[in-house]
Amino acid sequence: MNDKDFQFIESRLDVELPEVFKKFMRQFPNDASQRLQGDLGTIESNAELFVIEQLKRFAEHGHDYYELQPHLRDHRFMDIGGDGCGNFYCMVGNHRKSNDLWMWEHDPYDGLTRCENTTLGEYFSEQWDLVPREDPFASIPAGQTIVCRASHPHRSLLDPISMAEWLGYIADHKVLSLDEEREVPNPFTDQTLVVRQWPGRARVGGDPASYIYYLDGMLALSSQVENQDHQKLLRNIAQDLRAQLF
Repeated sequence: MNDKDFQFIESRLDVELPEVFKKFMRQFPNDASQRLQGDLGTIESNAELFVIEQLKRFAEHGHDYYELQPHLRDHRFMDIGGDGCGNFYCMVGNHRKSNDLWMWEHDPYDGLTRCENTTLGEYFSEQWDLVPREDPFASIPAGQTIVCRASHPHRSLLDPISMAEWLGYIADHKVLSLDEEREVPNPFTDQTLVVRQWPGRARVGGDPASYIYYLDGMLALSSQVENQDHQKLLRNIAQDLRAQLF
């Protein structure tokens, strides 16, 4: 990566990348067909993919690093790897001279804690190798119909359809109905609980199997588009939201 790549990351995420991170990443090319792999985690060596991964982390379906720790929200933590057990190593993005390594732990839930025995520089001094990967922009995902405003579904968070736009669209179209909840039985009382599980999910007409899901700034149909009415509906949605149909 070079200074232009770092400027792109900082502008899209509104952060200040630590110099330790920049020094480490300058050793590697900006290449979507490769990524960095350490003993336990991976880091995107491509600036665009690095931004996308950070945005996904904080999208509607991502983890909230700041849960129960609102005093840390100004740190703008960025995911830079894992420990192999579902916990994430992080660096802060609001201090260019930061050399702190943090961890977000989920089991047991300890939230964000600063690693006392390892610095960010020491973390990056471990063994990292460039490994080949399939270029995510080389093809369109098969088997799913997607409405996306960006040039590729993987870029949806860089030019998203907002949740507010989508909820407004559902409210204005009778063929769509918001269906975010699921009924589940309480195993202890036999009562039925209503749980909100799918933010932005919309039922299409009266078909119980047809849904449109909101995910990472794009819309995805629950099944293959074989129904002519579904095809027309999705084309209209794409046109109305200034998006494309993939």
